[in-house]
Amino acid sequence: MIKPTGVSLKIKSICIKNFRSFKDMVVDLDDYTAFVGPNGAGKSTVLCALNIFFRQTEEAPTNLIELEVEDFHNGNVEQPIEITLTFHDLEPEAQADFSEYYRSGILIVSALAEFNETTRKATVRQFAKRSAMMEFSEFFRKYNDGASAGDLAAIYEGIRESHPAFGLPKKGSKEANRQALRSYEEGHPERCVLIDSEDQFYGFSKGGDRLSRYIQWVHVPAVKDATKENVEGRNTALGKLLARTVRSKVNFDGEIASLRDSTLDAYKKIIQKQQTALDDLSRALTAKLGEWAHPEAAARLEWTEDPLKSVQIADPTARLFASEGAFSGDLARFGHGLQRSYLLALLQELAATNEAAQPRLILGCEEPELYQHPPQARHLASVFKKLSQNNAQILVSTHSPHFVSGRHFEHVRLVRRDEAKRESSIRWTTCENVVQRLSVIFGEKVTPIEAERAQLHQALQPHINEMFFTQKLVLVEGLEDTAYITAWMTYSKLWDDYRKSGCNIVATNGKSSIIEPLLIAKELGIPTFVVFDADGNEQNVGRRNLHKIDNLKILTLLDGDLTVPFPVNPVWTNRYAVWPENLGSILKQEVGAALWETSYSAATKGLGNPSGSFVKNTVHIGDHLAILRENGAKIPTLDRLCAAILALA
Repeated sequence: MIKPTGVSLKIKSICIKNFRSFKDMVVDLDDYTAFVGPNGAGKSTVLCALNIFFRQTEEAPTNLIELEVEDFHNGNVEQPIEITLTFHDLEPEAQADFSEYYRSGILIVSALAEFNETTRKATVRQFAKRSAMMEFSEFFRKYNDGASAGDLAAIYEGIRESHPAFGLPKKGSKEANRQALRSYEEGHPERCVLIDSEDQFYGFSKGGDRLSRYIQWVHVPAVKDATKENVEGRNTALGKLLARTVRSKVNFDGEIASLRDSTLDAYKKIIQKQQTALDDLSRALTAKLGEWAHPEAAARLEWTEDPLKSVQIADPTARLFASEGAFSGDLARFGHGLQRSYLLALLQELAATNEAAQPRLILGCEEPELYQHPPQARHLASVFKKLSQNNAQILVSTHSPHFVSGRHFEHVRLVRRDEAKRESSIRWTTCENVVQRLSVIFGEKVTPIEAERAQLHQALQPHINEMFFTQKLVLVEGLEDTAYITAWMTYSKLWDDYRKSGCNIVATNGKSSIIEPLLIAKELGIPTFVVFDADGNEQNVGRRNLHKIDNLKILTLLDGDLTVPFPVNPVWTNRYAVWPENLGSILKQEVGAALWETSYSAATKGLGNPSGSFVKNTVHIGDHLAILRENGAKIPTLDRLCAAILALA
């Protein structure tokens, strides 16, 4: 992917300490990152942490500038809340702007809140993290305070004398000494520690607000009231997005500045004409002062003007008037679906705008699927991807498979809450990690990353993304396996228990396609049960060898018995079940061939006797099992399989 020109500075990672459900968690962020997990896991907490960092207080349900006891992890007010962002990809201008903090290709900035027992509040302050050596801290502190070259040279010489092993060059100019110390730090990161330095980086109405030149944070919460976005406001999502779309094409600054200057000149002329009245009053006051105070005392009145307040001409604001059919009016008159679509339509327009010269957009969107039909959700997901490939970094928290992709699993951040530990965690993996794990586990040569990525994309079909939304995962080869399990769960009155368990069955479309999803599930910590066929009845030597390889790979991932790739009997463990041939053949043996065939024919007849094989037809399988139950058939394998799935922890 070609990096857009003119863009700078994006978030590499976020560290959340002692904030709500997170005790101490660091999570890497991509150009597009999707946070998934059950309700209450902590997905929105990550975006809330970013709101605190960026001081985004608009529509916040709680105070994000002064935090309260409830914001501290498990009420632990002894430790501060700390939200640290690590930025990378800084362009040269940003590197120079943050030169005192920029080290080893990164910029580290924190929002820190320490609890005050008197006020019962924790005020949020911002600090930059300098990765530096303590031995050099006095030099850089004096340098930033504007110390003279002589003072800095003395400190530099003191460092050279105290630490000859550093091999620092002889003292030079003020800048040369500074660069020598920085170069040594960058060459010896293991000796560096993070040092806090308070500053105003983002979200301040006065002061530095230094990051705003390079990034712009926009947060769209799940319950965003789009009617409040109807009139453009400085801190609203609409205002920020319009500033990047409409105002990237329409610039009033020059013309309004000219109008303001000319109006101010006219204003000055008006008050100058009225100076005579003040002169008369000045003479009268001077005369009275001479009588009451001192003969030489005088008073003079003049008109004064404040260039910033005397003449104020604001940029025009944009207001939306929506239409639907014959009706046209304020956005508040329309439903939530259209209101949210309106906000998201801005994003689509933004994706089509060439805005490389603007600050990078950091967009956090909660549950973008709300009020969206599936086709709209899929389209919005593609808009997000397009934005992330340009001058934007997209973060979403979602319950919808439309916003994650099995083929782009590295963008998924799985959020879980451990009730025993009373804290949340986030897990993820990368294509590189999966490739390395495959190589180590199977003892194979590391595949070139692009070749392995193509193979992973082939295995991770679009429907696989459902695995990221389940608390427990069952991987099967095909839809027929799913049909056998779900139908038997239903007939055995176990379906409600199955749904309550948080389990989901995912068919991978073939045994060889189980391997990658299984490894990814292990990397993400998803409890997984695998059902697969050994295919021991295969007689073709080449195909049988391929089955053997797949069987051994799956068993290796499951810590199974590698000495028996083709078992004679079904193999049961708490993590997998293997059929000697296939599940259908086992079930046929259990109920008897005669009953199996007659019930099979009855199911086929019930479907109108269509032509073709129905061995893997999901509807036929359900009807077939129903007829078997009506005939009193017992199928212990399905009973045991359903019990094993429900027991998955």
